[in-house]
Amino acid sequence: MPTTREAEEPLEVQPLLDDEAQICSAEDFNRSYPEVYERLRQQAAPEARPGAMSPPEAKLSHNWTVAGARSTTGKPILESDPQYSVDNPSFWYEVHLCGGRYNVRGIGVPGAPGLLIGWNERVAWGVTGLGGDDADLFCEKLNPENGDQYAWQGQWREFVRCRETILVKDGPAIEMEIRQTHHGPIIDELLAKPQKDRVFALQHALWAVPKCSLGALLELMRATNWATFRQALSHYVGPPGHFIYADVEGNIGYQAGTTTPKRRGDRTQPRTGWTGEDEWELLPFDELPSMLNPERNYIATANQLTAGSWYPYRVGSSIGGGPRSWRLRELFDADPERKFSPADFAVHIHKDSVCPAVRDLVDFALLALDDEDKTDEQTAEAVAVLQDWDRRLLVDSPAFPLARKILDCLDEGFLQGSELEERYPQKWAGVCALFNQLRRQVQQTGLLPDEPLVRQWLVNTFKKACYRRDQPLAPQADTTGWVRQLVELEEPAAEEATASAAYIRHMPYMGVPEGIGAERFGSFNPDADLLSPPLQCPLVQTIWSQEGNSYCQIVDLADIDRSLALLAPGISENPQSPHHADQVPIWSTGGFREAPLGRTAVEAIAESAKFILY
Repeated sequence: MPTTREAEEPLEVQPLLDDEAQICSAEDFNRSYPEVYERLRQQAAPEARPGAMSPPEAKLSHNWTVAGARSTTGKPILESDPQYSVDNPSFWYEVHLCGGRYNVRGIGVPGAPGLLIGWNERVAWGVTGLGGDDADLFCEKLNPENGDQYAWQGQWREFVRCRETILVKDGPAIEMEIRQTHHGPIIDELLAKPQKDRVFALQHALWAVPKCSLGALLELMRATNWATFRQALSHYVGPPGHFIYADVEGNIGYQAGTTTPKRRGDRTQPRTGWTGEDEWELLPFDELPSMLNPERNYIATANQLTAGSWYPYRVGSSIGGGPRSWRLRELFDADPERKFSPADFAVHIHKDSVCPAVRDLVDFALLALDDEDKTDEQTAEAVAVLQDWDRRLLVDSPAFPLARKILDCLDEGFLQGSELEERYPQKWAGVCALFNQLRRQVQQTGLLPDEPLVRQWLVNTFKKACYRRDQPLAPQADTTGWVRQLVELEEPAAEEATASAAYIRHMPYMGVPEGIGAERFGSFNPDADLLSPPLQCPLVQTIWSQEGNSYCQIVDLADIDRSLALLAPGISENPQSPHHADQVPIWSTGGFREAPLGRTAVEAIAESAKFILY
């Protein structure tokens, strides 16, 4: 990184879609499905491409797989980390189902059939959040002489009416009449100012498909190859997901799993309901982004752009990448000849604690700061602390308090409301696109671009974090003990007490963590609450991201019985069970446990067995 900050050329105009971040390239799709690719090429995009009004990015989960050409075993390795909050008890339930046509293990939601993530004797798969926009409001014109009718292509249609009964505890039931058009139910009761001559109907993609994702997951659990894997996902309707795949034959693949409308025009506005010009159909499964054995011999997803500017439709919510997808590309692209082992996955990638957005904000801000910017005490101290920082977001680093505040400032979306927002929309996608542009130019010229607006944003964001550095890093624990607390650990033997931050996760039993939903509920049983050991890397924009490391699997397709998994805090929801929180020590240190599939290997580590006769 250069040490000079003189400006040179301005930045090039950034395309709205960041093709560098895409998962499925045109070349990989064409190589996998040439006939479908040609069909897509003939289709003009029916909808406006996304802009600053795009839906918010999905914010959870990452997964990756390498082909045999990039593994030390000669076979694929697959890791999937759904990054859902570590709760007490776990949101997930881990299952090994062996019987009949099944020998499969992985995780699902307690009480629901099917495994969302897992592996069997032939294939392994993982999924991350895709996000998306699968619903529209249609403006329906009312008959001025008969409010029970709405217009459709020159005729009047009657509303379909149905009655719903909502039971209320300790109160009378509520009766509601729901009106529907052919688009969907009328939602005007939710509007602050309903109109007299118009109503709005909600059309949702899932209402148009006679499919069930649970059946698709059962098929997925029996998949034996790429063809049966895709056949299963052709019946999958949601929630939208980036599915990655690996098999014992050496193949790796990617499939977008979603139900997505084909649209025209601006998706941010209600559509005209009476002319038929805004009607949409669903995108066929075989036209969804997909690829088998990509040329780069790895696949990594972390909620980023599914397919770039080559693709005529909008699938998913992101228009680019985020810090985690960016970091995964860095790790795999740093040395294209490097071969990875399962241990490399578990140690070097799973526990990676670098957030490239924070790293680059620091690098570029240090370039942008002039002598006058460094005159205040907070900025001068921050510059001194950061000079020797290794850019890892670990709690025990002297730079962690400042780095955390930089991440907070970026997460608040400081591009929003500025002139930069139109050029770099959608918060994290925009920030990452900007930083990648800056880094390319700095690497080529050694100079920051001649962009006063960018320079000022870098300096302002950095200085804002400097001024916030001494504020608490997270809410202190209160009487109910909410999700996070930072405890100051003092050294009584020291002449002057020195403080180091310890990041402790407090997990109320069956409580709702802070920041999830509109309501917060305390513990159902305070005696069963859990406190984690000090966590090393709790921040969400890193790969390790321990607060979301609720489940993880590493599947070795060269030897299925060498596979690894983790389910924090433990498999049992019963606080009296020894397995209620027995995986907390493994989780807090970033470790894994054995997760074999074969009967001999399973029985070798079995603690007990129960035989149920019926």
